[in-house]
Amino acid sequence: MLRLKNSKQFRPRKQSEVTKTKPAAL
Repeated sequence: MLRLKNSKQFRPRKQSEVTKTKPAAL
């Protein structure tokens, strides 16, 4: 659920954004 929402809503491109969009993942 979180992955689909983050992928569809945020769609991060850089590593920094990925950390900002889903800090819980790390």
